[in-house]
Amino acid sequence: MAGKSKTKGEESTELNAGLTFVAIIFLIRGLYLLVDFFGSISWGRSPEVFEVLLFGGINIIPASFYFLVAVGIIYRRPFALYLGYVIVLLDVLANVVYVFTQPMFISGLVVGILMIYLLHINEHNFRKFDKTDSMLFVGIVLLIFLYLVALVWAYHLPDAEERAAIVTKEAIEKGDVGVCEKLNFDKNNCIKSIAISTKNLSMCDEISNTHIKEQCYRSFAVSLRREDLCEKITDIYKKDSCYLGLAKCEKNMTYCEEIQANHTEEFCINYVNEPLLPKEC
Repeated sequence: MAGKSKTKGEESTELNAGLTFVAIIFLIRGLYLLVDFFGSISWGRSPEVFEVLLFGGINIIPASFYFLVAVGIIYRRPFALYLGYVIVLLDVLANVVYVFTQPMFISGLVVGILMIYLLHINEHNFRKFDKTDSMLFVGIVLLIFLYLVALVWAYHLPDAEERAAIVTKEAIEKGDVGVCEKLNFDKNNCIKSIAISTKNLSMCDEISNTHIKEQCYRSFAVSLRREDLCEKITDIYKKDSCYLGLAKCEKNMTYCEEIQANHTEEFCINYVNEPLLPKEC
């Protein structure tokens, strides 16, 4: 019958502006976590397992909650209403605990309160709780369980620095530069450590990262008293450091004349006259 009006409590078929705004915010938060995940992984190489677990557990699973709520709001499923309340409250709490800059704190708090308000005034727009929502809640509980498992697993894995130290120690003990391949991103530092440990200057040339390679040259230049190695360094500050090291270890002030950018000649002379530190030369 045309023109029939809706009675109070009847389900709305419209997605109003308030709910649309809330859904968009949830989508943006989910996308942000995904972008943060892909930005945290070095995809120019094969990512380490611990990286995927750590950043995946912290980013991807929570991102799925945001997307789930956004889709649920669009279809006005009641699970999205209650889960949305929980997530926004957790976000507001995290904002209070972790955000220390006043503008971000205030904006995060305002947006959180606004989202809770918009959800509250639009509760009548959501459908009645049914079997679909029950199944989704079971899925959500399972997802939360997987999230906690991923976090616990990632927590017990060594971080990048610890893993680099473990693999580098193994490589030095075996004298095998191939062990450094396990690190991928930290491979160059591992090769440098083996080169210095085994006193193998030629290994410096195997380092692909210029910054680390020149650190390797600097170390050998000082330990072997090789001025020619300082000349191979292109970074002017590292080159100055190289000549400073030679001047101090050889007690030879003439190297101070080679210093260009970092220190004055007077500083170099004073530096040379300082007592040697352990393993400095």
